[in-house]
Amino acid sequence: MYKTYNNYAVSLFLLATALSPAALAQPTATYCATDVQKLKIAEAVNAREGAPTVIYARNLEMPEQTVVSGLPDTVRAYGVDMTPERVKEIWASVDEWGGETFTHVIFTMGGDHVADFPSLVPVMQPLDDSGFIDIYADEGRGVHGHVLLERVNAVYAAELHGRDAVTRMVSLYNKDGGLIVGMYASIAGKEFDQRAVDGFENTFAKLQEYPAACE
Repeated sequence: MYKTYNNYAVSLFLLATALSPAALAQPTATYCATDVQKLKIAEAVNAREGAPTVIYARNLEMPEQTVVSGLPDTVRAYGVDMTPERVKEIWASVDEWGGETFTHVIFTMGGDHVADFPSLVPVMQPLDDSGFIDIYADEGRGVHGHVLLERVNAVYAAELHGRDAVTRMVSLYNKDGGLIVGMYASIAGKEFDQRAVDGFENTFAKLQEYPAACE
């Protein structure tokens, strides 16, 4: 039985990330990687295969959405521009990973400080007209998250192979290209739940029902 981490402070961190001053500002540029950025991203991935994408973003000093949009062809990845309805549909597919399924919940504050919470899957709560989705793990006893729908700019899924393990993530990005929250079905070198891996495949397929964000 996997341990659930009872950390309600995560709610405040997720909310602060989604509502940071940079996130509230209207974007002045696209976050799709340029050809020059793609070369740098490929070098970083080749130097450290299978790492969570937050690490590449920090080391390259790029928005994480730019990094995942420019992952090399050797990495299986797909991203979609979001609307509030799409966000709800994608998180509904994460719900299907199962509320008793072990995963890793990752977020950053400004891209520099990364927190990884081993957790049961945070499941979307009944929707209201607040403009948020509320996600609670372990029937409310674990991680809480509150995501403002209109501030989710894109969702990406990626599968990054290391030498002997695989990192699989589904991540939400805000309007400055920064991470709101990442759901990691597996992280290279750490324990994982096969049910999360199976669920990741379903969410990846769900994303592919929409046009790619950066073609």
